[in-house]
Amino acid sequence: MSAPMLDMTGERFGRLTVLRLAGNDRWGNRLWLCACSCGRQKVVPRGSLRRSLVRSCGCLKRDLEIERGKLAARDLAGKRFGEWTVIGRSRKRIGRANYRWTCRCSCGAERDVVDSTLLNGQSNSCGCMWRELIYKAVTRHGFSAGGRTKPTYNSWAGMLQRCLNPLCPAYKDYGGRGITVCQRWQNSFMNFLADMKECPTGLSIERINNDGNYEPGNCKWATCKEQSNNRRERKDSKRKRRQVLGVEVTVV
Repeated sequence: MSAPMLDMTGERFGRLTVLRLAGNDRWGNRLWLCACSCGRQKVVPRGSLRRSLVRSCGCLKRDLEIERGKLAARDLAGKRFGEWTVIGRSRKRIGRANYRWTCRCSCGAERDVVDSTLLNGQSNSCGCMWRELIYKAVTRHGFSAGGRTKPTYNSWAGMLQRCLNPLCPAYKDYGGRGITVCQRWQNSFMNFLADMKECPTGLSIERINNDGNYEPGNCKWATCKEQSNNRRERKDSKRKRRQVLGVEVTVV
């Protein structure tokens, strides 16, 4: 018996809005007809939508290439982006249109940063910002004292690190793909505590919409099983779907 079909009608992925089911491909993967914000339509496999492999009919790539072409001719030297101050263009380059700029952070650290991450706000410091936020949060709230922290505080600090610290190993799956923490929670652990309450034993923070930000209304305390069921499919996933005697089987 095949798995029940999940209706994706009306869901939005980047510039694409799902209109209706468009059948299956030769491997049995479900195809969905989507409308792009530019007016065109495109048939996309379900997995490509869920993993954000396809976010437009192709217009997004063209727009980015045009924008990057403008950036290549734009002088960013001397400009400030968050805690970064651009010193000059680096000799290192990525692809045809991406450039790196040598930047100095307000803490004194110097690094080469990709131009697009400066302009879209993905990179705004060397990583010192999240450390400063956590330092400011160590108050008399009783959740961090004597070198020991409680689960609620650990969840808040880990959330900031994943979204704001480019040096964090998990940054690429959070801040690196545009997920951030709302200003209310960035500015105060007490605000986070007031909205989420204290973390129950055995639970951890989860975003209800896996592509949404950490903010009130999109977060809850969840079990490991609930979080596992809500994970997005990854590009490097080894899962393959095969048709065996008409029955869909998941092979890990």
